[in-house]
Amino acid sequence: MTTLDGMPVHVVTQEDQERELLILRTRLGELTEAVAHAELRCAEAEQREADAVHRAQMTDADHHADIDRIGSRLLNEARQRDWCGEYDAIIEDLNVDLHVPLPRREFTYECRVAIHSYVTVTVRAHDEEDVVEVAAAMIGPRDVVASIRSRGYTTGDVDEITRV
Repeated sequence: MTTLDGMPVHVVTQEDQERELLILRTRLGELTEAVAHAELRCAEAEQREADAVHRAQMTDADHHADIDRIGSRLLNEARQRDWCGEYDAIIEDLNVDLHVPLPRREFTYECRVAIHSYVTVTVRAHDEEDVVEVAAAMIGPRDVVASIRSRGYTTGDVDEITRV
């Protein structure tokens, strides 16, 4: 068969269509299998990444625990050998460059703080003389502490600090 200008015309037969369909189905199967393999490789890579993150976190936690153990041992040795002053100086210098600081010695302190605060209390009393007694009974230590915290006192407000 030819066109008007004499060019041959290719007629697609049912057999040609079935052959093309078979080729496409085969290719689709290959692509489906390739996608399944790619998804499996992605899942395996994600699992490896999750495992690596978990190992890094455990290593970090172990590292912090090791530093705490080392610091505690050094501090105990310094106390036993009466090298506390030397320990403080060395640890202060070392901690500047460490990612996880070694423990420093702690001390007990007493501090005196001048606090000026007003608490307004509404009371029911028999007379004005009774008001002070009733109000004093209503204001407890928690009210005083709450008043101090609400005012935002800092160490700059401390009058005197004494190490005990």
